[in-house]
Amino acid sequence: MKTTKLFAALILILFGLPVLSQNSILPDVDIYNLDGSLINAKDISINDQVVVIVFWNSDNRESLDQVLLLNEEYENGLKNKDVKVICICTDYSGAMQKIRPLVSGIGLSFDVYVDKNNDLKRAMCIPLIPFAMVINQADNVYLQTGYCTNLPDLINREIQPGIARISENR
Repeated sequence: MKTTKLFAALILILFGLPVLSQNSILPDVDIYNLDGSLINAKDISINDQVVVIVFWNSDNRESLDQVLLLNEEYENGLKNKDVKVICICTDYSGAMQKIRPLVSGIGLSFDVYVDKNNDLKRAMCIPLIPFAMVINQADNVYLQTGYCTNLPDLINREIQPGIARISENR
């Protein structure tokens, strides 16, 4: 398990960080919003915020549980901080019709996009679903691969340096 995390971190450092250094967190890959419109991932606005990116699959109960935990944490406090949460659903082509009702039914409070063909997942070298990434303003990247029951606690710990840096710059 540790080798998988280490390998994922090394892959991100070697291939993902050049993408991060180009003033964009997400690479130049097309994904869909919940309306079914095609958008480019690098055009998702992230202005001086700590960013939490979660890759999930609606068919995977552990993924859905993590998204629900994160949504609860977002409602309980992250919403009022300079934190942007982006959820990328990695379901395949036929599942778009079930994702929109699922997201509205559980009341997710953050942006949800669909990576139908896993292009974004491949471009960012995401090894397993669920996958969480925290990018704070100190340019530190925290990765969590697989299911984690205390993901909100980990995210809260990892966003603190970024929130402090944003407060200093204001």
